Amino acid sequence: MKNLFVLLLVFICFTAFAQSETNEEPIKTKIEIFMEGKGTLIETSKESIGMVDKMEIIVIKSKKLITGEKLSGLTLGVVMIDADEIDGLVQALNVMKDAVSSSRTSPTEIIYKCKTGLAICAGFKLSQGFGSSGWTYYMKPPGNKAFSNLSMSQAEFLSLCSYMEIAKKKM
Repeated sequence: MKNLFVLLLVFICFTAFAQSETNEEPIKTKIEIFMEGKGTLIETSKESIGMVDKMEIIVIKSKKLITGEKLSGLTLGVVMIDADEIDGLVQALNVMKDAVSSSRTSPTEIIYKCKTGLAICAGFKLSQGFGSSGWTYYMKPPGNKAFSNLSMSQAEFLSLCSYMEIAKKKM
């Protein structure tokens, strides 16, 4: 009887956890909520800053024309980031650039996660026979969709860092 109770408890916990993962709603940014405003007149401008692989980086500026309230943000592909998060993102990317300038003795991963769940990552892999040791750069989209990670070369990662600096100045 105890075994049945324990098994039932484990099943209930597992089911509850599995449901919470599938029903998880994406986090909306302030700029997304602002732009969805109903019953108001909104002007939105978009300025392309650059591209990393096939991902366009766009600065967004929105203004409620009746109240004059303004809000800015940017998109990295399909993920939006609020203006108030850009400083932290730029700082994290600069620290990441410094951290990847050296070699490691063990596999290492450096990750910055945005509020929406987008992760910008650098990983150090050791050579295993035929391959070579070195850093790889990639972005993980919100959720755990490994198949849609965006790999970046070192040059693309450095371009991303530069584009974030430009975006910060334009907000």
